[in-house]
Order: sequence, then structure tokens, then C-alpha cells
Amino acid sequence: MRGVAALAVTLHHIRQAGLAPKGMFISGYLAVDLFFVLSGFVIAHAYDTRIGRSITPAHFIIMRFIRFWPLIFLGVCFGALQIILFDGPLSKEIGDTALPIAFSLNSLILPYLYGEGNRMFPTNPPEWSLFYELIINSLYAVLFRWISPRVLLVLVAISGLGLAITIAHYHAAGFGWAKGELSLGMIRVTFSFFAGVLIRRHLQVLSNIVPKWPMYSVLALTFLVLLFPFRLSGLYDILVVIVVSPLLVVAGSQSIEGEGNGIRVAKWLGDISYPLYAIHAPVIFAASTLAPASSIGKWLLGLAVFLFAVSLSPMMQRFFDIPTRAALSRLLMLQSARAS
Repeated sequence: MRGVAALAVTLHHIRQAGLAPKGMFISGYLAVDLFFVLSGFVIAHAYDTRIGRSITPAHFIIMRFIRFWPLIFLGVCFGALQIILFDGPLSKEIGDTALPIAFSLNSLILPYLYGEGNRMFPTNPPEWSLFYELIINSLYAVLFRWISPRVLLVLVAISGLGLAITIAHYHAAGFGWAKGELSLGMIRVTFSFFAGVLIRRHLQVLSNIVPKWPMYSVLALTFLVLLFPFRLSGLYDILVVIVVSPLLVVAGSQSIEGEGNGIRVAKWLGDISYPLYAIHAPVIFAASTLAPASSIGKWLLGLAVFLFAVSLSPMMQRFFDIPTRAALSRLLMLQSARAS
């Protein structure tokens, strides 16, 4: 499901770059909210029984930073090169004089809050959601002992209500990426992440209620939801963010993977999801500067860039992300152990 969401976001940004028909892929930004629900589900599954026991909150936060950082840094480097070498969309966000500051902050998963431009992460726009995810992951670890079942339920209910009201006010859920929207982004990630945690903690009950779906059906439905071609004044966004995304995660948790090709497809989608999300935007926006005048030429270039970004992702994971994370783990976890 993460892979399908990453593909949808990539297609959405290809449309934003003018390399796809205007009416297509307009709902792809809602994949971010599905990412947040999946993050809560996976984190709760992996760490609910370990935080405060075999893993301290500090160690958990270091582990999450190591998981995020290598590909974020690579994406920021690609974005900086795009700004310097191409007169593309990212170059219009920030000038050469402010670039070193933005590059330094974004490289450390920190937002660029003061200065020119509207984006907090002008060197690699999709990084904004990873910034919120790292924050909410950290809060999960630090506040873990106080997140009782009742507190979790109240937190999800209140944040969900606040998020629905905010989406209705803005007529869309596409907020949190710009300067001045930190509080809006926190509302967005808080509901979805802790909804994922809530689902995982009640999975045994849900498994007795929810029917088992074929894996391909869940993936196809996810893709259709994220490629919905109409805007309905925020109503569709509320439905997807508050109801559909959590239900898709529930359905995915009960899906039947199958054997052979089914497992290979699922693994491939999972493997490409994060590298594709982390590096696709600078590649797309650089390519947009080379777009021909004709619509057909732009669409063909968009298809070529999409295939290139998807093909590049597993190589980035294998040859950069995995070895870099291993080196950082040896370095940072050793230093953390010594400090403890």
C-alpha cells in the first residue's frame, strides 16, 4: 500500500509539473494521509511492546532519524542541483543566496521558516510530510507511557474532528507544507498517525469482523481512491482522510497476499515506496524544464520521467540508503550507548 501511495504522489507531482493532463491525478496528495495511517500502524506493530523496555525513547528517535535521513539528504542534494542548474519550479521558490541556509536546514530534516518562498522544504518539497512523521514518531515514544486506550481514543476523536473542520474550512486537505501551516500539519498527522496506532491495537477484534480481501483488490481500490478525478469542496478529502484511509489500512491488514508473484509484487512496491517518495520531485521538476511545446510531447516526457523515477528508486535504496543507514547505525547507536 505504501508503494501504491508513492506512485500516486509521483503522478500527482507530474501533473503539477505540467507533464500530464490537467484533470488527472488531482487527488494524489491524499496519499500523504494514508502514509501517516500506515506509519502509525507499523510503528505500533513494531514498537508497542518494546518502547520503555528493550528500547528507550531516545534510542527509538535515533533509529527513526537513521531510517529517514539518507534518502532525505539525497533528495535535498538532487533538489539543490535542480535549483542551481535548471530554471525550474524549485528555482522559483528560492534564490541562490538563500539556498545554502535552506539546504543546511532541509538536510537535517528541519524546515526553512524564514526568508523567501512559501515552502518549508524548498530543496525537496515532499520532505514536509517526513518532517511531521518524525515529529509524531518522537512524540509517540516520549509520551508512550501516558497513551492509554482511553487517551488514544480521545486523541483520535478530537484530532479527527479538528481535522475535518480544518479541511472543510480550506475546502481541501492539502495543507501543512507551507510556512505558517505548522499547526495545520500537526493536526493532519496527529489524527492519521494515531488512527493507525488505534487500528493496530484493536487488530485482533477487527480481524474477527473485517472480511479478508485479495491483496490485488485492496491495492487497486487504494489506487482508485487516490486518483479520484474530481474536487468536491473538501467533502471527498474529509471522507478519504477520516474514513477511507483508515479503512484501507484495516483491509490491507486482513488481505490475502497469495503466493509467488503476489508476494514479489508486494515486496517490490514496499521496497520502492520510500526511495521513490524521497527523490522523485527534483527529478520531475528538472525534467519539466525540458518539456516540448506540444501537449502530447509533455505527456510522453511525463511518462518517461515516471518510469525513470520508479526504476531509479530501488537502485538508490540498494546502493545508497541501505549501506548509509548501516554506517549511521554503527556510529550513532554506538555513541548513544556510550552516552547512556
